[in-house]
Order: sequence, then C-alpha cells, then structure tokens
Amino acid sequence: MDNVQSMVQRLKQLTKREQEVLELRGQGKMIKEIAQALSIRERTVKFHLAHIYEKLDLQDLTTEFERLEAVREFSQVLNQLHQLESAPAEIESEAEEFDIDKFEIAPQSLVLVLEDEIELAQETTALQPAVISIPPPHDSQFSDHSQKNHRRRTALLVITSFVLFGAFLGAGITALFFSLRADTPFSAIETTSTNQINSEPQVARQGLTSSGIASSSVCGEMEFTPYDVKPIFLRHQGVSAFTVENSNGAILNNFARTVALDSRGLWIGYAPIEQNPINGVGLYTRGNWVICRSGVVTSGVAINDIEIDVAGRVWVATDGAGVSVFDGGEWRTYTTEDSLPSDAIFGLAIDDKGAIWAATLAGVATLDGDTWKVPYSASNSRLVTNKTHALAFDSQGNIWVGHIEAGVSQYDNATATWRYYSAEADGLGGDQIRDIVVRKANADTPESIWFATADGGLSKFEDGKWTIYRTQDGLPSNTVIGVALDKYNRVWAATAGGVAYLEGTKWISYNTLNTLAIAFGPTCQDCPIDDDHVWTGTAEMGLTHSRLPHLNNDAAVKIEAICFELIVERKQECVPLRPRRKDSFQDRCCAPCAASITPGSRGLSLEY
Repeated sequence: MDNVQSMVQRLKQLTKREQEVLELRGQGKMIKEIAQALSIRERTVKFHLAHIYEKLDLQDLTTEFERLEAVREFSQVLNQLHQLESAPAEIESEAEEFDIDKFEIAPQSLVLVLEDEIELAQETTALQPAVISIPPPHDSQFSDHSQKNHRRRTALLVITSFVLFGAFLGAGITALFFSLRADTPFSAIETTSTNQINSEPQVARQGLTSSGIASSSVCGEMEFTPYDVKPIFLRHQGVSAFTVENSNGAILNNFARTVALDSRGLWIGYAPIEQNPINGVGLYTRGNWVICRSGVVTSGVAINDIEIDVAGRVWVATDGAGVSVFDGGEWRTYTTEDSLPSDAIFGLAIDDKGAIWAATLAGVATLDGDTWKVPYSASNSRLVTNKTHALAFDSQGNIWVGHIEAGVSQYDNATATWRYYSAEADGLGGDQIRDIVVRKANADTPESIWFATADGGLSKFEDGKWTIYRTQDGLPSNTVIGVALDKYNRVWAATAGGVAYLEGTKWISYNTLNTLAIAFGPTCQDCPIDDDHVWTGTAEMGLTHSRLPHLNNDAAVKIEAICFELIVERKQECVPLRPRRKDSFQDRCCAPCAASITPGSRGLSLEY
C-alpha cells in the first residue's frame, strides 16, 4: 500500500462529486445504488468512476478485484481526511494509527460490485485505439504489481532509446554513403524530420499537419487543442458515445442538435440548454477535434442545421443569429441587415443549381448574389404560414416546405401552383414538421418524400398517397425530429425514443437514445469518414458512432443447420427433433451418435 501522504496528494485531484462517488464505491455500493444515492444517472456514475481511476493512477491494476481493494483503501483515507480537515498537519502522524482493514466490503455485495467493475472496464476500453503508450513513472508505486510494471516501463524506455539511437545512426550513415556516391556535399542533402515521416499526406491536403496546426481551410482555426477524447462504449445500445464528460473539451454540449458529413469530416452543431449554456460548431477530422470559434455564432444561440453545398461551403443555420457560411478561408454571417426576413433560421436546403435556401420564422428565403430574397411567404399568398422549419427539393424541381405547426406546403413546378397538406384534411401524420428528405426512385420503388413530424410519427408521400409510420408500426417514438437515407437508400428516423431504420417493410431498432439528427459518411475515396459509418446527434449523450448495418438480404444467407453443445459432464445423448428432411442433419451435427437416432427423425447432439 502507498503511504498515506502519497494517497492524499492523489485524492486532492478529485472533485467534490468524485469524492462522493469514491466513498460510496468504497462502501461496496453498486453503480445503480450510487446513482440513486446521489440522484444522478448511472452513466454519469460510470464517467465519474473512469475519471477517478485515472486520477488515482489505478490503470495498472489488471483485475477488477485489485481495483476494488484500491478503491476501498482510498475511500478510507478520504474518510480520515474529512475528519482531519481542521488539522491537516496531523495527517502523517495519524498514518501509523490508521487501520486500512477496519472497513470491509459486505461479502454478499462483492460479487455484484465485481460484475459492475467488469462491465465498466468493458465499456470504457472497448473502443480505445490500439496505441502503445508508456506512462510516466510515479513517485511511489501503488502495489507490488505496479512496481513490476514500473520496472518493465523503465526497461522498455531504455530499449526504445537504444533502438531509436541505432535507427538515427543508421540513417545518418546511409545518407552519408549515398551523398559520397553522388559526389554531393553531405550538408546539401535534404533530411526529413520525424514529423514529416509520420504525417499523412491526406491530412495535409485537408489543412492539418501532424504537429496539430490547422490552416484557415479547416473551420477558420489556425490551431486546435490535442483533446484527450475517450469515448465510452454503450454495450446495450451498440454505439460509442462522445460526451462532455469523456472528451475533455472536444464536445461542447451533450445536446448535439445537428450533424453533417463531407470530405473533411464530421461537422457538429450544438444548442445551449439549461444544464449547459455552451453552443457552437465543431469539426472532427482524422482523429482531430476542432472548435470553430472564429465568427460563427453568437453566444447562447442554437445551431439548428448544417448543410454543405457543391462548392464545399459550410452553411450554418442559427436560432437568432442568422446564417453563417464558411468558404474555406473565413466565416461570414448574414442577418436581417442583409435582407434575411428573420434571424431565426430552422432549416437549410440546396437546390439542383447549388443555390442555398433557408426556412425562417418569416418565410422561405434564398441568397441572390450577396443579398437575400423572400420568394415565398404568407404575405404573398404562397405559404400557409411564415413559420417554416424544413425544406427539400424533389427530382421534378418541386419545393416542399415543412411548417412548424401547420403541415406542408408544396410548390408544383409543372403547374406553377401551390398545394397544402395537413393532418386533419389530407392524412398527413402530424402538422409539426421537423425534417424532410427525398428518397430517389430506383428499380424497385418510385420517388417518395419523407416527413419527420414531432406530433405524428413519420409520413411518406408517394404516387400522390400518404403512408404513416408510428410506434405501432415499429417506430421507437411518434416524436420524430430527423430523417435520413443511407447508401442502401434505407430510411432512418431519429426520434425521442431512439433510432430505427426501414428494412423492406420492417422497422429495425438501432438504439433507444433520444436522438435529434443522423448523418452518414460520403461516398468517396480517402475520406476521413466514409459511407460505412453512422453518426448521430443526441439530446443527452452528445455524439454516437457505429458501423452501418449491412443490408439484410435473405436470399444471400442459407442456414442449413444449427448445432448446440451444452457441456456439463461427460455424457452424450442425441435428442430427436422433428421429421427428417432430405438433408442429413444428424450426419452433420450428431455424427458421434447418429446410429442411435431412429430412421425418419432429425437429431440434436447434446453433451451435458
């Protein structure tokens, strides 16, 4: 055991909340019990425990039992500290009287707490990059096991130093040899720095260098912080989460209102909430996190939407500060002073000519040159109401406008007329439109327009007819905030009850997190994030990520037989199942006892 003074120094790094979690954990409380005692969520407890283990230097403890023993000891020291706060000078003298074994975890809870630790370890390490790192040696080692690790690290450092020295020496001799052969003075030979050797050309093309400097082509920022991001794997959700608690500043807010992907990476728009007033725009590219601070948004304003046009410009819709655009060099913001009808922008869309359109609180606007025009509003009898939230263009050039609380307005390009749809009169699922996506026609299905409604599920308009999907059809919730399409042309719904995607005629649950937006990587080579990745913005867990589920093709998979083995002791028996078909099931699965199966039956080999 470390001396008490060393343990005290580590404990001083903990926040008040982390100390509370440590004390309860040291008492043998499970994560669920700690959450109830402190009135916080279980995942928050897990975040605190991960930070506690890091600050107390418990990463070297390889077993959950060792970690629990260490937590118990630190908890006891912390309790003593609280008692001696009025006389800190007596800590050292009290060390001899301190009985670390005075407190014991209740035997009946030990197994459950160990299971807690195992699950926590799996979640916090599942998606960590496989990078070999050599942590710095500690002033004092926590246990014999840590002392051995310290000696191993010291040896590894020595060996690494010799290897690097040998490598540089060999490189120098080789360079000298070739310079002499070429009759070139050695001083004239261009040498390559370590940073240049390790840097990726692809990163440099995006404006990033291995040294962590970003040119103005990346989000307008000249520098970014090397954030220590440690995503947690949510085993029951099947996704990894990037949150405020595990990103050390890379994630601004757990309310990630919108996400968008292009060849540079993932763009994130945050909205301020009561628990966290921080807003802004972020970019994740090739393992680097950039916070776009240069002239993007006004403090306290929500980022409602992000769109990237064909020229690569990034357009940002804000709830109160107009529209901002990043042209690759700098940001510019348009407001009502630039003829926008309102500074409250809820959605953006780009038409087939590359023009940008904005759904505002005062009608639909489009940028013409350097000023905004308002071709569609209630005042010119084109829209049901000025309060618009979402826009989309179909293949015929028709514009679809989703209203905040008044259904849908559609401009028919062929007849130059407007049509209006509502839940009450036309069978629309709900009138509170939050997002629109156009699903292009393919060999199997015609073109369709999909509407996310906050009050009536997901609506599809196809061949002049409406189809409504709600919870009884497989949606996680009828509050649908976002809708998106993956590379297989599958429809994905972001709802208050989680994410689901439509596989044929069946909705497949993806996760149960309150989700606001979904984005898929672009189809391009050498992109930092390709079209096999799914990113979501959530209302409570920041960003989530996973691989795209494969397309379910029943015809591609043929299950011939399923064989089970239950091993308890050395005894084997074949269990008859159902009438045998033309294939010899028992020959494949019950070979050891196939002879004992009666003719005309199927068998299952069990060892139990």
